Amino acid sequence: MPNPPTGPHPLPSESEVRDLANRIAEVLRIPSHDRVTRTMADLRHELQAMRWRLVQGTQALRAAGPLDIAAQQSIMDANSWLGRFGAIEFCVAEQFEGKSWPLYGALPPADALESRQVEIADRFVDTLNGLVQEDRPSDSTETAGTHRDTRSSTNEFLRHAQAAYRILLAQAREEPSTFLDVGCGAGQKVLLAGSFFERADGVELDSHSAAAALELHRRLQTESRVFKEDAFDFNGYGEYRVVCLFKPIMDPVELGRLEERIVAGVRPGTILIAPHSGFAERAESHGAACVDGAVFLAGASADEAGALREEASRIGTFVAHSRPPIMVDAVWQQLVMASWMRGYNPFP
Repeated sequence: MPNPPTGPHPLPSESEVRDLANRIAEVLRIPSHDRVTRTMADLRHELQAMRWRLVQGTQALRAAGPLDIAAQQSIMDANSWLGRFGAIEFCVAEQFEGKSWPLYGALPPADALESRQVEIADRFVDTLNGLVQEDRPSDSTETAGTHRDTRSSTNEFLRHAQAAYRILLAQAREEPSTFLDVGCGAGQKVLLAGSFFERADGVELDSHSAAAALELHRRLQTESRVFKEDAFDFNGYGEYRVVCLFKPIMDPVELGRLEERIVAGVRPGTILIAPHSGFAERAESHGAACVDGAVFLAGASADEAGALREEASRIGTFVAHSRPPIMVDAVWQQLVMASWMRGYNPFP
């Protein structure tokens, strides 16, 4: 703890506290490997010194005689500004220290209670999915040789989606977080992805599935779009930062062609979720590198993907997009927003 300041002890002003909070926010926005340790230490020292000023200034005002209304209000305001930081100090300290989590958390043993609960939840969601669309292929699907709404574990998809979300935050790009599900079926994964990303859309060739997806999102009043289109002909891949495909085609040769088409259509740095077997072996030839698990990076080398994995591991697990807006006073607003964009929640 720094030594108490000497001399006059004016109370910290709102502009001083806001300036310090904004400078802390600027450091949090810098990738962890580029941060200067000395700068972080200086900011902590400044904060402690400002708290000492509050204590010493309050004591000096009280010692001078009875407090008028203006002095009382000044003390209350300064305590409010600096007291707010007490609620988020631990969150900021974790970010300064570079705490890390794996992109994929360890799964519980198969006989654990959590595994049974996940299994039951997946079966329940699968039952609901059956209500969304009829379980029979349409003519367009049979002709194209595609899987009609290939179903995967809800929990498995969420693991992939959160890993992709943390990687996206680690990229620190100032553009909207957008997600596309290729072969989206009746749109359930698009709906789930909307909990992580600002916009989630789908592409679906099958007319029955596409209609079911559109109806689902219309009834739930989401802003998601579903394109009734052949994935080979879709020209909008470059609009998305995360693209998911889970074996939308049965034929392995055609599947490889579609993978190649998608990787060629996205921008370098686009995050790909591809959990089906075979993609990992073909990724390098397509021009993608594995970041971790079933998440890949288009137009990147293995070293670049590894560096991004390391930075993403220091992104927290909080998903800001899924939380309703909360009121944050202007003094700490930038710091709170910076924390959210690093996967941390100052107000759990």
